[in-house]
Amino acid sequence: MSRTIKISIMLAVLLVAVFVVVQAAPWLWMQIRPDPAAKVIGAGFQPRHGESPDQDLAILLEGIRSRHNLPALAAAAIGGGKVIAMAAVGARRAGGAEAVTVDDRFHLGSDTKAMTATLIAILGTEGKLSWSATVGEVFGETIKDMDAAWRPVTLSSCFVTGEALRGI
Repeated sequence: MSRTIKISIMLAVLLVAVFVVVQAAPWLWMQIRPDPAAKVIGAGFQPRHGESPDQDLAILLEGIRSRHNLPALAAAAIGGGKVIAMAAVGARRAGGAEAVTVDDRFHLGSDTKAMTATLIAILGTEGKLSWSATVGEVFGETIKDMDAAWRPVTLSSCFVTGEALRGI
């Protein structure tokens, strides 16, 4: 397996984790703070909540799914190393009647750059990683036989169009 593929796979795994966290963040945020709409609408405002965290997440996902005309959507909220909530909404096929379940498999495509960027940003706010860090600094110990051309490339450079990395 080439070094480029190894690095791409490591970044993809990182992005998948970030994607799940980012997608669940609004729901989690609403669980720990009062709904600001209640102040605007008045004391009689009743937010839609299910009978469990799974149902709360399903309500959130259904709003996103229907707003973006998606056939199905699934997510899990993780906290303290445990699943806090898990839900799936929609149909297995666009226009189909068979409901999707949390046990169904979903294809994750074209998410790696956005998810990796989000993870790096989170790690940056925690002071654990910097956009100016180089691939060699981050993966040098992990990938001993890394192509020397990749070592000085900054993480921020990895998020520009492919043209910027053509010579590597």
